[in-house]
Amino acid sequence: MNIKWLSSTNIKNMFRNIQNGKEFSREVNEEAQALRQVLATKLPDFIVDKAQHIVDESFMKEQYQDGKSDKWKGRSKDKEAANERSDRRALLVKGGSLIKSVEAERRGTDIVIGTDVPYAQVHNEGLRSGRGSGFQMPQRQFMPKPGESNEELDRMVDKFIDDEMDKIFK
Repeated sequence: MNIKWLSSTNIKNMFRNIQNGKEFSREVNEEAQALRQVLATKLPDFIVDKAQHIVDESFMKEQYQDGKSDKWKGRSKDKEAANERSDRRALLVKGGSLIKSVEAERRGTDIVIGTDVPYAQVHNEGLRSGRGSGFQMPQRQFMPKPGESNEELDRMVDKFIDDEMDKIFK
């Protein structure tokens, strides 16, 4: 039995496969480039925007927006009837300097959430303050602590990446 390995049909099929491979390779390279672009620019910008939103919402709702934290403890001097925010001044918003000072920004490859207000850490982490011997400020977290993740932000990022990949790899 004789087999023609290099028949004209086999050569045409091999050529088509090579062309399809080049087309496939070009398409994969384009998709990979699009994904790199999303990860390098769109994702960090998305995270900065959502992190700032989480901080702002934390002040508005008086609860750290991580999907698991409790409402902030009220002031001890607020009247019993003033448990609702509409009946009292908002927590951590006396003059507005703290809420206005918190910024999420991109610094190179890092995303930084910070403030230059000296008392921010005391409120965010519930540390001792200068109000007398043994006074512990109740924690009213409004932004992540260093090294801490945020489940709410993680969910938003996962959805963003899934949506972007669906656009790329349709």
